[in-house]
Amino acid sequence: MKLKNFFNALWLSIAVFAINVEGYGQIVTEVAVETEFHDQSETAIAINPTDSEHLIATWNDFRSSPTYNPGYGVSQDGGVTWNQTGIITPDSVRIKGFDPSISFDGSGNAFYCYIASVYGLGDVAISRWLSGGVGWEDPAVIVHDNPLNEDDKPYIAVDKTGGVHDGNIYVSWTDCSIGMVIKFSYSTDGGNTFSPPFEIDSTPYEVPSIYSIPSTNQDDTTSNNPFVHGSMPAVAPNGDLYVMWVEVDYNANDSPARIKLKRSTDCGVTFGPTLITPDFHIADVTVGDLDVRSYLHASLAIDPSDGDLFVSYTEYLSDSIDLNICVRKSVDNGASWSDPIVPTQQTDEWQFFGWLSVDELGTVYLSYYEKIPAFPQSLIDVFVTRSIDGGDSFQHPDQKVTSVSSNPADAGWLHHYMGLTSYFGFAYPVWTDYRNGNADIYFAKIDYPPIAPKNLTLTSEEGHPRLRWDANGEPDLKEYHLYKELTINCFPCQVDTFVYVVTDTTYLDEGFDIGGRPPYDLVTYWVKAVDVTDQKSGPSNSRSTKGQSLIQWKQLVEQSIPEVYSLSHNYPNPFNPVTTIKYDLPEESFVELRIFNLLGEEIRTLVSGSELAGFKSILWDGKDNNANLVSSGMYIYHFSAKSLESDREFHQIKKMVLIR
Repeated sequence: MKLKNFFNALWLSIAVFAINVEGYGQIVTEVAVETEFHDQSETAIAINPTDSEHLIATWNDFRSSPTYNPGYGVSQDGGVTWNQTGIITPDSVRIKGFDPSISFDGSGNAFYCYIASVYGLGDVAISRWLSGGVGWEDPAVIVHDNPLNEDDKPYIAVDKTGGVHDGNIYVSWTDCSIGMVIKFSYSTDGGNTFSPPFEIDSTPYEVPSIYSIPSTNQDDTTSNNPFVHGSMPAVAPNGDLYVMWVEVDYNANDSPARIKLKRSTDCGVTFGPTLITPDFHIADVTVGDLDVRSYLHASLAIDPSDGDLFVSYTEYLSDSIDLNICVRKSVDNGASWSDPIVPTQQTDEWQFFGWLSVDELGTVYLSYYEKIPAFPQSLIDVFVTRSIDGGDSFQHPDQKVTSVSSNPADAGWLHHYMGLTSYFGFAYPVWTDYRNGNADIYFAKIDYPPIAPKNLTLTSEEGHPRLRWDANGEPDLKEYHLYKELTINCFPCQVDTFVYVVTDTTYLDEGFDIGGRPPYDLVTYWVKAVDVTDQKSGPSNSRSTKGQSLIQWKQLVEQSIPEVYSLSHNYPNPFNPVTTIKYDLPEESFVELRIFNLLGEEIRTLVSGSELAGFKSILWDGKDNNANLVSSGMYIYHFSAKSLESDREFHQIKKMVLIR
């Protein structure tokens, strides 16, 4: 079928393909991290930003039962194998510890935070594994509070933004010695020293035990004592610090709970006013004979691409006696919150102990335990779901990760807390599993299909249609498939579809010329991304054409020329391995686009020469002028344009972050 002369002046109409599901991810591996004949619990996991194959998982280890030890596992192949596992036992001090959390800095140094009994009671401890080192440092770096204090559940975050506070370490926890207060400490020298701990939430709650179970019986007032628990720090892409915790008010009717946060813009030296989500309801329920302390657990995650905040928690729905994971989102630094989103959308299961993570592309992941109450046994599974629209909706149905359901009663308990991290389209959940008759640490690696390409545009170039779209950020991307659908002789319609394999983010359709009479009633373009395992994304937005006059087509092409110079933020940001930089030229101009490091040294010249007016885009692949890969960090891109038609000039500088 001859395609020439189809583009006889057109008018452009945009049809966005609305998709809710891009398909399940491929479970690359589901493996036990540690299966020794002792129990593990309260898992956490982190990925090295300089080496995505390097993962560290942490847990409470009971090999010296009844004493806890801080356990860990290391993988150097993306979680397929865990060849190095053990407990932190420095030669000088036998550390007994529990309540672990883990984080890396931007240079690949690992920081393991836990409650340690180095001084006889619970103190907050930090152990470091420096990049290139062979193990945890001895002795551990200790955030030593008053020896009489009893501290609980510390969480750690490290600034990896590449900004002025890059490398700062933040730790928050619950002080349970007299009532309960949220405390905080920070380090600005890589964990060598820490600030004196201070209270973020300064109202002490007199609680007999942090493990007091709130009653589902509204007439039962024996537990009517409010408390705070589960604090967690997180760093926004601009370097702002947030600390979140849960507050439960047992003195009020139905014991309402709420998420509280405080924000610091000076690396934790001072904090602003308390930010509060709307109330929700919590309760203790049982899985078989086991307690589910849903009120102890919430999570906080921040979108590294735009700074949106996400919190998750388990809500008790009294009318149906259900437990559901709820997610709320804030786009204004925590000042206001969305209505609760229930990602799981289930009515006959219990979901609890959810954990959030947001990857560099802005994809939101949620992992959680699920139990079917009507089932004769207390069988537990782990599920993961994701959102590709900024947390506004989640994939349905959720993806089951565990290949074998397990019964916590076999181990005698049900552990709270699970771990989850993510990286450019991969999710890495870690959890406590009971399939072997005791509590073991299990891990899964999930490779999701690429996100649909964004911002497909259609313009004219040398008499042919030019398609452009934003680069995808997934490191395992292989190619793009450009679809062209031709609709002929309606009605009835004959539809022909062509697919072009493209490795760039632009395509000039030289098979079509502008001029003549089009034989097609409608032509539609869209793009899908394909990764190395041949998983395909959903479709991008579409660009459609409908035959009109040549004059009308030329007018529309002229209207597509921008009126002013502009430079857009690169996408994605942070990125690995490629990112797209867009700029607009209202006139033919001499253009320079150069990339510099923070020392002011030129890294790469992307553009240097004259260009015609139009909407432009270019890729940077993270390489310098000598085709060498540059290191992770923040980079500056400088754009300048001098018109060749008038005296107009334009100069602008923006920042971007590369994460290897």
